[in-house]
Amino acid sequence: MDKSEEILQHLDDIKEGVTKTNKLSRSQLKLVNEITRSIEAEEENEFENAVSDVDDTDNFDKKIADYKKIKEDLEKLNKYDLEQVKLLNEIKGLLIKNFM
Repeated sequence: MDKSEEILQHLDDIKEGVTKTNKLSRSQLKLVNEITRSIEAEEENEFENAVSDVDDTDNFDKKIADYKKIKEDLEKLNKYDLEQVKLLNEIKGLLIKNFM
């Protein structure tokens, strides 16, 4: 295996790792969405039951805000992962043109 083939193989390995990370991020995002929906449903239930304790309501608001922040961060991570795969494909294409 010559140097150019080693580089191409290494790029393929990196691309595969980034793709796996992207899939994991999407799974995490799905889980965060489910948790957020559960918290929101629980919060609505609490309001319907006329919860008078303001601290509990603030706690729910904080949890929802935290999960929404996590969701936003995961969405950004997904975009970065996709950009990395595109960049790796471009690099691979350039290497193939130069070495082949």
